This record gives sequence, structure tokens and C-alpha cells, in this order.
Amino acid sequence: MTKTTYAGMKLKVNTQSKEIDFNGNKIEVLQYLPIEDKYDLVMITLQRCYEDGIYNPIKKDIYFHLFLVYMYTDIVFTEKQKENELDIDVAEDTIVILGRIDCPKLTHCRKLVSQILDKISSKKMQTHFVTCFETQFEFLRNYLLKQNLGFIDFPDSPIIYIQEVSGAKKIIGSLSEFQKYIIKEFNYHDILKTEDFVEETKTALKNFLDTNGNKYVYFNFSFEGEEKEEKVVLELFSKNLPLTCDNFYKLCIGTKNEEGTSLSYKGSLINRISNNSFIQGGDIRIEGPKSIYGNNFNDENYNIKHDARGILGMVKKGNRKHSNECQFYITLCPLKSFDNNFVAFGRVIQGYDVIEKISEMDTYLQRPVKQIAIKDCGEFVV
Repeated sequence: MTKTTYAGMKLKVNTQSKEIDFNGNKIEVLQYLPIEDKYDLVMITLQRCYEDGIYNPIKKDIYFHLFLVYMYTDIVFTEKQKENELDIDVAEDTIVILGRIDCPKLTHCRKLVSQILDKISSKKMQTHFVTCFETQFEFLRNYLLKQNLGFIDFPDSPIIYIQEVSGAKKIIGSLSEFQKYIIKEFNYHDILKTEDFVEETKTALKNFLDTNGNKYVYFNFSFEGEEKEEKVVLELFSKNLPLTCDNFYKLCIGTKNEEGTSLSYKGSLINRISNNSFIQGGDIRIEGPKSIYGNNFNDENYNIKHDARGILGMVKKGNRKHSNECQFYITLCPLKSFDNNFVAFGRVIQGYDVIEKISEMDTYLQRPVKQIAIKDCGEFVV
């Protein structure tokens, strides 16, 4: 099967072997996920992208793309899931539906679009779904808020707008506004109920987390003087950095070092807040090795870039290469100076507002005045 966009992008998908060829590039498939009869969602990585058998290092800073493949049309859209990149190049006006992967209303929208396309020609309504985790959704939502599109505030997931060929965006709004829009434009009345998609959405999210090759963990933070704990969920890029991610994962779920001493982030503190740059924590207060590999372990690779807020990376001892142990940092902004110097291996996907709260705490010489602790941690499951 070959699909071609009007922009000249060629995508060949072998649905048996799940092999993908994009503009002549051989691309490793991370996840092939059939959603509806009309389209499939194919998650791929360009980390291991080869052109004519030669590795292309220019593409190594791209984590992944989402390809929405319309099985019965000749349109293929690509979209990098990175902050400030919702300016999609389209051949004709396109309805963009941006939503959280855990949102039943987004599942409702998918089903609704599928039903509409069964009734009308796909040429009359081009659609493009942008699906992301909570934190990435908020980043993109805030980006749209800055675009001066006539809305004081945007609704929660999903956000629906028209991407015009000119590059301009015309806001439709939430699911309820979209339902009014399709009545006006297509005389189509939505009789679906969002509550009917709660379990389906939960199951789809669980299947995605279980099969996409990455690991997911959580921190419950406690703040001195406050009773409530606040959760942050992290995605670990295990396919790209298996050794680094395994160390972090095991320190989250609890393990022992080579000397038999217990290792866990539970009870450890946030010990540094570098204003508008990063927060740092995870110093395990024990004698002896603090990683599963001994006293320290090597820099695995520098493929993941510090190009957004919420990037998770390893702290080095004295900023020396190959001195990773247990301490970690989370970025508060893009930090290009960290690229090729520190190993980034994950990102915040839920609870970035908690990271922002930590970043705003009072400090003395970059140390929090009040104690911020990881009260509990472990594997994140749906």
C-alpha cells in the first residue's frame, strides 16, 4: 500500500510485516495500532533512520512521529509531538482534533468522525487527530492560547479547530461546539454518548502503555506543612536507553545494590531548584553504591535532546562524563547546553503542574527552604 500527500511525501506501509518506508527512508516501527476501519495510527521512530543504508545523524534528535494513515483516501499527515509544532502543512482546509490519550471525549470524536465519513465523501471533510499525554496536551494547549485566535481560554480535551491552507487557524471549540458544527455543515446529528467510551478509552490506554516498549513510573511528592501528596507520572524511553531506564525504574519500584543494601527513591528529597532551568533530586542517602550497576555507570547515549520542559535526565558527579548514579533532574525549559553533556532518558507526561509548583518554592542557595520529599513511588499502571 502506498499513500502520497499533496506535499509530495510518500509513505509505504506493509500491514503484514509492519515495515514502513517514508520518502525512501527505512523506519523502525514502534507501534502499529489499528483504530477504526477508516484509518490506522502508526507510531514510528526516526532514531534509527537510514537513508541508502547509511545512518542519518541529522534525524537523531527526532523522538517519534505519529502517522495517521487514511486507508481509503490518498491523504497522509505527519505530526511531530513536540511543543509549539501544531502548524501543520495541509493541502486543503483540515479539521484538527487535539486531545489527551486518556480522554473519553477524544474517543467519542474518533467514533463520530468515522461515522460521518461513512455518510459523506472524505473529500468533503479532512480530519487530523493529534493524540498526546496530559503534559504534552497542556503544552500544546498553551501554545494555541498564545496564537490570538479569539478565545480567552480553550476547553479541555479535545480542542478542535480548522487548519487552513494559508496556515491560519479557525477555532471550532470543544466536542459540544463540534457537534453543532457538523449539524450546520453536514446536517449530521451526533447520538453518541461520551460515557459509553470511558472503559474503551481506559482499555486502549492500558494496551498502549503495555505494548509500546517504554516504561512508566510515578512519584508522589509531599510538601512540608501540607497534608496532600501530589503525583507526577514519567515516561522512560526504554527502547532508546534500556540501561539508564532500567536503573531509574528499579530505583522507583525498589531494589538492592550489589552489596545487598536497599535502593529506592522513596523518602529522598528534592535538593536543588535552579530557577527557570531545572529541579534536581533522587539522592539516596546510603553508604555504598547507589545504582544497580555499582558506584556509577556510563553515559548510554545523547540521542534524546533537552528541547522542551519536563525532560528527565541523569545528574553527573562533578559534571564528569560516565558518572551517573541515582540523582536526576527535570527541565523547566529547553536546555540546549545539556545536549551531548547529560543523558536525557524520559519526560513528564502527567502532573507537570506539580513540577512547576516545586520550581516556585522558596530557596536558599538553590536549596528548598521547606522539605519536598518523594513520599511514594513505583510503576505506573492504569
